[in-house]
Amino acid sequence: MYHFDPANELGDKSRRELIQRIIDGQATDEEQKWFDDSVTDCSNCECRSYCIQVSALKDIIRENVEKKKAPADLLDTIKKKIKS
Repeated sequence: MYHFDPANELGDKSRRELIQRIIDGQATDEEQKWFDDSVTDCSNCECRSYCIQVSALKDIIRENVEKKKAPADLLDTIKKKIKS
């Protein structure tokens, strides 16, 4: 059975992209399990500090930035500017 092991299979950039998917809630179940099993308990993991910082920043943004809907005609306006 295949075992996902980012430490052995991915370069630094890919690991950061994986961690970004985990933080964003877009990771697969296997990727999330790797994170839960490996990173959260690893006090020396280089990724751990990055994860904590990015998660904290995203939490601050979610808590303090008001979500607003884009104007209904925004897409049409952008398309017109691109075409002209």
